Amino acid sequence: MALIIPLLFTLATLLLHTQNVTVCSADHFGEAIRRKAFKVQRSVRGDPGVNSAITSKRVNGASTTSKGNSLLEAKKREQDYFTLKINEQNFRWSLPLLMGSKKTPLELGIVTSTPITALYCSYNAKPNEEMNNIKYEVNASEGVKYISCKSRYCTAIGQGNTCAPIEHFFKMIHDFGLRKKNCTNRFCTYINDINFLNVNTKLDKRNMSVCSFSSNLGSEQVEGFYFRDSFYLYDTVKFDYKHFGCVTQSGVLTFNNVISGFIGLAYNRADAIANKKESSSILHTLVQKSVSKKNIFGLCFVEGGGFATFGGINNEALRKVLPVSKLQMGFQHLGGEDPQATSHEIVWLAYSDTSKSTYSLLLKEVNMVSTSNRVENAIGRVAVIDSYNYFLSFPAEITAKLKTAIYNSCVGNDNKCSNIINKGVFTLKNGGVDDFPTVELVFDDGKVLIHPKDYLIHEGDGVYRVLINSEETLKLGIPFFLNKYLTFDNENGKIGVGPSDCTFEMKGVSPGVDLSATEADSNDDPEDKDFTIEDFFQENKLMILALTSLSVVGAIVGGVFFFG
Repeated sequence: MALIIPLLFTLATLLLHTQNVTVCSADHFGEAIRRKAFKVQRSVRGDPGVNSAITSKRVNGASTTSKGNSLLEAKKREQDYFTLKINEQNFRWSLPLLMGSKKTPLELGIVTSTPITALYCSYNAKPNEEMNNIKYEVNASEGVKYISCKSRYCTAIGQGNTCAPIEHFFKMIHDFGLRKKNCTNRFCTYINDINFLNVNTKLDKRNMSVCSFSSNLGSEQVEGFYFRDSFYLYDTVKFDYKHFGCVTQSGVLTFNNVISGFIGLAYNRADAIANKKESSSILHTLVQKSVSKKNIFGLCFVEGGGFATFGGINNEALRKVLPVSKLQMGFQHLGGEDPQATSHEIVWLAYSDTSKSTYSLLLKEVNMVSTSNRVENAIGRVAVIDSYNYFLSFPAEITAKLKTAIYNSCVGNDNKCSNIINKGVFTLKNGGVDDFPTVELVFDDGKVLIHPKDYLIHEGDGVYRVLINSEETLKLGIPFFLNKYLTFDNENGKIGVGPSDCTFEMKGVSPGVDLSATEADSNDDPEDKDFTIEDFFQENKLMILALTSLSVVGAIVGGVFFFG
């Protein structure tokens, strides 16, 4: 018996050594494969259409023939970005998506001036609650998790987030008044605060301290707390996102009565500067699902809808360049890096301030151009590109000059023009607005024309609204987007602006979506739960292997004694 005990420990040690060698060998082999794949990927990095399937064939040593070259060229021509349809109602553009495990349909207003995405929430709301159709029931989805203050997902945001018990935030949801809206006209009007979200049932982890957010939409501050959940596009493509917000406080948000919140598409530059692989912005989640993985997205707004692209640019949506002698647009044509850029009407403008999470341009001049007159205004200030803002917002003195030019084009023919300066509305007895002046925005890299139909909006019965106002912060709002395809190239710090009718054709079920991409967002954060079985095995791996080895050796020796 004295010889058996040392034998047991010797065999156990041998098994542990074999296990370690096997694991290390597998790790080294996997690392070698990854390195080789990385080299191949680097060799084709300039080809956005080359996907992982081609890379794996190259790693496995497949030779490239003339047929292989043609296949590679065909792959290059494949769409490496994806396109989503967007809706418009009451001059608000929104992205439809299916939210949570129950795939609840929601419309989120598109906002380019914040990286935060937030919803109107409820918890066990009453079935007959007014405006319940636009609120998201946070406890209905099986995947909902609240973001703990200790979570790396909270600390990664880096915005000085405060923390409070979940009970505190749900009390604020209960007290938050969602304003009723009357949207029977072209633009919605807002009535009063009479609607409340209800929290009357027992909550899990009521004292859990959760992560909060604070942001601004226009002049209104929006506050709330973060939660994790999934959403779907194309009905089947699943995304996991860690930083949805529930709104608990806000000013008067001028959305319509079908929008359940807002999707923030601002670029979180702090994450890029820190070279973070993860980002709290939903833009990062969307572009990482594209085949190209490029931080590029586009928005195309027209009355009635439009589309959004993520991961690249849809050149087919841009107008083809006419002969120079026939050009009537004021867009400058720059070649840039893309050889196709010379065949489409587009101007590329460099971002002005790349340190902030907003898109801004240095605006040199704002001019009013008509066939008989030209009103020039030097400005030399930074303007924010903001899809939440209805207006082109300029200093008061410039706005007055622009509205005066509009008034001069309006008077006569029994038109009612006296309210243009003060209220920004007028009535035309006959005809349209084609003869009104064009707004010319001049930047360092070129100019963009805002045509009358883009800033003079027909509300019905001949009444038009002027979407130009005065504000301290210069903003390029809806008229800057309307009837144009805007490409936000965050890879190169510039925006492309080109005229478009915003029509598009879907080529397949979900073209440009990387269906093989793993969702990093779905990984659990140990700080979000008390304990995990996985953590237990990781922390006690050696002990478990030793006990398993001893059990195996004991069974062998016992069998020898039993059958002997």
